[in-house]
Amino acid sequence: MQNPLLLSPTSLPQPDLALLRPREDFNRTRLPQAEDVLLVVEVSLSTRELDEGVKLPVYAQAGIPEVGLVGADTLEVYREPKGNRYRLRLLLEPGEATAPLLLEGPPFPFDPPRGTPPA
Repeated sequence: MQNPLLLSPTSLPQPDLALLRPREDFNRTRLPQAEDVLLVVEVSLSTRELDEGVKLPVYAQAGIPEVGLVGADTLEVYREPKGNRYRLRLLLEPGEATAPLLLEGPPFPFDPPRGTPPA
């Protein structure tokens, strides 16, 4: 979580969550790169402009296959990178389900927490 991805010589974003392909060295010998990434998730409660305007194009340019932007009441899933954008955008509301493209298993429901977080 929040560890850098080496996407180019000048790009080292730190996603909130990155699911990576398993490697025997557990990423100890080098930083994860685009080909290691299965899914990136950004929690965009206070960083929406940065996540959507800066990070999303960087992820698309690097060929990251799937990115999720989590908002207060929505989950946006971006797929099919082409150039510096994604061709497909899915908007999920609470209760709707999605299955990550490169992960096996059943779809999971988007169910954001409700109420005020504990202090």
